[in-house]
This record gives sequence, C-alpha cells and structure tokens, in this order.
Amino acid sequence: MKHPTPDQQSNALRRRESPLIGPTDLDRQASQDIAGGMNGILADVFALYMKTKNFHWHMSGPHFRDYHLLLDEQATQLYAMTDPIAERIRKTGGTTLRSIGHISRIQRIKDNDAVYVDPLDMLAELREDNVTLAARLREVHGVVDEHRDIATASLIETWIDETEKRTWFLFESTRTGDPPNLVVSSKESVVDESDFLQAAALMSNTNMTSIKGVMLISVNVPLGAPSLRTSAARSEREPNPK
Repeated sequence: MKHPTPDQQSNALRRRESPLIGPTDLDRQASQDIAGGMNGILADVFALYMKTKNFHWHMSGPHFRDYHLLLDEQATQLYAMTDPIAERIRKTGGTTLRSIGHISRIQRIKDNDAVYVDPLDMLAELREDNVTLAARLREVHGVVDEHRDIATASLIETWIDETEKRTWFLFESTRTGDPPNLVVSSKESVVDESDFLQAAALMSNTNMTSIKGVMLISVNVPLGAPSLRTSAARSEREPNPK
C-alpha cells in the first residue's frame, strides 16, 4: 500500500480545514503565521492560568489571605485572555487549540506538580513566568505587525501591559522589608540642657520595639516627672538669649 506524500497530506489537511477558513484579506501565509504565534501564546496562557490557580489553591502561611486573593485576581485576568486570543485566530483565517493534550504539546510555560511549594517561591516562579510571557507576546507582536494585522497587535499591547502589572505585583509581594527607621519629628525645637539631662536619665526606662519596619521608642516616665513636651513647648515660646 502506497503512503501519501507530504504534499498529499498537506492538501488533505487543507481540504478538511477548508470549511473552517473564514473570509479575510490576509493571505494564507499570513493567517498561518499569526495562528502559529497566537496558538503558542494561548497554550502558555492556559498553562500559566492553571499554575496560578494551583498556587492559589495550595497557598499557606501567615500571608495566606493576601496571596490567595492576589493569585485569584491574576488567574481571572489570565483566563479572560483565552477567548479573545482564540477568536482572533479564527477571525484571521486560522484554527486554534482543541484539547488539553493540544495545549501540553505546544506550551512553553512549565507545569509545577510539586506536593508543597513555599509561598515566596510560588510568587517568584509566577513572576518569572509572567516575564517570559511578556517577552513572547512582544515576539508575536512583531509577527502580526509584519502582516499589518492591526487589531491583533492592539490586543497584544493590552495583554503586555496586564502581564507587566502582574509581574510588578508579584515582585513587590516578594520583597523583604526595608531596615527599621527611627521616626523623628520634622519640626525642629530647641531643647535646653536640663531637658537633655532629663531625657538621658529616662533612657534606662526606655523600651524600643519595631512594628512593620518602623522603630518605636516608648519611655516610662516616673510619676510626677516634668513633661519633655511641656519643656519643649516652653522653649519655643521663650526666645533664646543672645
């Protein structure tokens, strides 16, 4: 039995797909180029959506609520991309993904099936995946620009902006806090020598704590001790002798 040649296979595939090829002013090569690029993007978006939901479902730790909600918002945004991508492929005369198996064959975003992933590692991995997605969106933007597919280019520009925003939020969520800062008054006041000596005497009763990266100083003032605030206010009212 003779096997069909590559040209015969290609012609047979074209005949099977011909009822699905819609009218477009783009030539056949342009439709194929756009469909090839956009189907790769669609597979990556589905893969990233699934990973984001996976991490959303399996989030843990003290920041559970914030991270859980953040990833749910990002997954919703990713899923909202899928239908416009697929429909854009169909509008330009191509055909799109048909199954989970089809997605797995062409996706470039890697799955993560680990039983446990540290929360910060989850966010870092998603951040890098979104950086990768943005780069690939730019690549496909170049392809559609070459074929003067303005509508697809416009959608891709919006998706790049959304992807960069997701990357930004994930980056900021994984940053460590700045070193504690001592909070001081921006208003200068004149403190005389007696006030300075009084403050020094009270330092032994001083408690220092840090809340959200800000150093707080509390002083246990003995009963009946004069107020430093009162002394400072008096100094502001009374001009310094020259």
